[in-house]
Amino acid sequence: MNIGIELPEDIVHALEDKWGDLSLYATEILAIEGYRSGVLSAEQLHRMLSLKTRLQLEAFLEEHGVNGAPQKSL
Repeated sequence: MNIGIELPEDIVHALEDKWGDLSLYATEILAIEGYRSGVLSAEQLHRMLSLKTRLQLEAFLEEHGVNGAPQKSL
C-alpha cells in the first residue's frame, strides 16, 4: 500500500533538512509506534523495514530507544 501526504514545498524542504528522506522517516516512525504499542510484531517490523537480519532489527530498535518486548494496547 502506498500512502500519500500533500505538503507545501517550504514545509517539505524544512522537514527534509531535518530528517532526510521523508518517506523512509514516515515508515520508520509508523514501524516504531506500531511495535511500541503492540500492534506490530517483531517479524512484521522486520518485514516493514526490509531488514535482512535479526541483529539489524535489534540495532534499529536500540538506535530508536525501543527496549524489550512491545506494550500491548488495551
